[in-house]
Amino acid sequence: MKPEDRINIISNDYADLLIEYGVENPLFQEFENDTTIVVDDRYAVVYFRVERITQRLRYEIGYSVIPKLFGLVDTANLETMGVTRVQNTPYLSLKGQGVLLGFVDTGIEYTNPVFLKADNTTRIISIWDQSIENMEASPDIFYYGTEYTAEQINQALRNEDPLSVVPSTDEIGHGTMMAGLAGGSMSEAEDFVGVAPLTEYVIVKLKPAKSNLKEYFSVPEQTVCYQENDIMFG
Repeated sequence: MKPEDRINIISNDYADLLIEYGVENPLFQEFENDTTIVVDDRYAVVYFRVERITQRLRYEIGYSVIPKLFGLVDTANLETMGVTRVQNTPYLSLKGQGVLLGFVDTGIEYTNPVFLKADNTTRIISIWDQSIENMEASPDIFYYGTEYTAEQINQALRNEDPLSVVPSTDEIGHGTMMAGLAGGSMSEAEDFVGVAPLTEYVIVKLKPAKSNLKEYFSVPEQTVCYQENDIMFG
C-alpha cells in the first residue's frame, strides 16, 4: 500500500463504500484503481474521491453499500441486571478469571485505577486507536490507526505524563464507562466492582465518522457517531 492510500482512508476528501466482494460484483470494476482494504472473506472497503459521488452513482451503488452510522448507548446498573447476586454466590465465583473482554467504542482512559492490577500494571492487553494517524501501520491493523501494547501502556503508567508515551485516551467517556461497568475493579475500600472484575481487555477506539458521510445521511456535524466499516474492522 502506497502512502497516499493510507491518507485516503482517513481523509474527508474520500468517501467509503462497503462492498460485498466474495461474489461477482460489477462495482469492483468501477473502483478497481481506488484504495481497497479487505475486511474479511466477504466484504471489502473502497475509498474514492468524494466528488465522484454523482446522482447516477448514488442510485447505481444503492443505499446498501454506504456505511451506516452508529451512535452511543448506555446500560443498566449491576443490581438491576442481577449481576451482584451471581457474583456473591460462593460456589460460583464468577469474576471473569481467564476472560478477555473486547470493546469497540470511544476508547478507554487507561490511567483510571479501575483498569489496573494490584501491582499498578495495566489489565489492558492492547489498544488500537483508529484516530491516531500512523503512516507505518501494519496490515494487521488495516493500514490505519495506531496500536499500543500492554508493555507500552505500563511504560506510560510509570511516566509522570502518561499521555506523552501513549497518547490514546477517551475524550467522551462512554467507552471507559462501559469497560468499567463490565470489568472494572478497585480495592474494597473504594467500594466499586464491575461485572467481571478479574478480566483483561482489548480496546478499539473508533475514529469519528467522516463529515461527507454525515452529510449524506443528513446527520448534524456535531453529532458523535461512527462508521459501520470502522466498527467491522474493529
